Amino acid sequence: MLIFNEMMERGIEVLPIDLEHSHAVKFVPENGKMRLPFGSLSGVGEKAAWALYEAASKGDFISKEDFQQQSGASKTLIETLSEMGVLSSLPDTNQISMF
Repeated sequence: MLIFNEMMERGIEVLPIDLEHSHAVKFVPENGKMRLPFGSLSGVGEKAAWALYEAASKGDFISKEDFQQQSGASKTLIETLSEMGVLSSLPDTNQISMF
C-alpha cells in the first residue's frame, strides 16, 4: 500500500489487473503507467499470486472454470477477478449452451 500511495502522490496512473499483462508480485510499467500485479488483490498471498500468474501465462484456458482449475484459485477469488473485469472475456463454464 505504501508503494501505491507513493505512485498516486507522484501522479503515476495505475492500470487494473490483466490476465495477459499482470505479473505475480511486481508492478509492471506500461506506457508510462503501472500495471497492478495479482498479489495486489486483498487476501491473495504470494503463493496464490504466482499460481494465478503461471496459469495466466499459459493462456490455454477456455472458461473461468478452466482457469480456476489450472490456477488452483478459490471460487471466491475467481468471483473477485470476475467482478473486477479481469475474466470478462471468458465464459463461466466449459459447457456449451444449446438453448
